[in-house]
Amino acid sequence: MPLQKLNFQTFASQLNSTFQVKLADGSIVPLKLVEATRGTLQKSAGPKGITYEQFSLVFTGPLDSALDQCIHAFEHERIGQFDIFIVPVVSRDTSVMHYECIFNRPLVKSAAGS
Repeated sequence: MPLQKLNFQTFASQLNSTFQVKLADGSIVPLKLVEATRGTLQKSAGPKGITYEQFSLVFTGPLDSALDQCIHAFEHERIGQFDIFIVPVVSRDTSVMHYECIFNRPLVKSAAGS
């Protein structure tokens, strides 16, 4: 699935579901989407005034399979396969690892209605 076709609503509708992260060695790490936060739409300065969408996703995963800060191959039963950049983040909840992905990109017309 091209990342451009995935928008805030795509992810928000999958809250509390499990995503599979496929590692280079063939192993799979399950991550649960626990938060999807929409930012405000921002318009760039200038005559073209491009509108940017902003949103963030927080995933949790097992402590014994910590993932690096980099682009990972994700798969979800409803969304399909896509690659996103995640970053490990510190949380008061130390029972699981936390990862965040932040989107700040030009709003795609086809995704605007969702």
